[in-house]
Amino acid sequence: MEQAFPGNLPLFYLLNAGPSANPLTVQLALFLASQLILVLIAGLVLLWFAGTPQARAALMRAGVGLGLAMALNLIIATAIFVPRPYMLGIGQALMVHGPDSSFPSDHGSFFWSLGLGLMLGWPLRLLGVGIALAGFAVTWARIYLGVHFPLDFVGSMTIALICVGMARRLSGWCEPRIFVPVERLHQTFLAKVRR
Repeated sequence: MEQAFPGNLPLFYLLNAGPSANPLTVQLALFLASQLILVLIAGLVLLWFAGTPQARAALMRAGVGLGLAMALNLIIATAIFVPRPYMLGIGQALMVHGPDSSFPSDHGSFFWSLGLGLMLGWPLRLLGVGIALAGFAVTWARIYLGVHFPLDFVGSMTIALICVGMARRLSGWCEPRIFVPVERLHQTFLAKVRR
């Protein structure tokens, strides 16, 4: 599949690490490819507990898009198995990764659906822009390390756009049924912790 798309392999070879890759660049890529997502999740948990009700509402709205994107990724990856570059003997792999489907990238869908979703909520727009931009750094890192093709991230961006659009349409339905009860539960929990 990946070889059939014009420009996909040339762009992969352009971004993939060469045989004489700089060790510092490799370490940076490893951090971006596998650790940055953990830093982001920890930061979002802190924001949830320390943020305003408006910030939590924005996180919940973005979370719907994120959930839809991850579900769609799973459906696509289960239906269509696409080997990773190293499984085909293409490029240089500098990161250990399981032999699951390459398309679409879960990391790409995570960063872009969350980032785009937060850009729609006024209190966290700048954070959303930062997360979406970080998605491009993660894209470079995972291609550089040889575990993804560029097309995997084109798929992720498309999925993120579709799912954030769907989440926006579902927002009115989710507000009274999910968001309001979750916020009430959060306030109850905080009140108990303060006591």
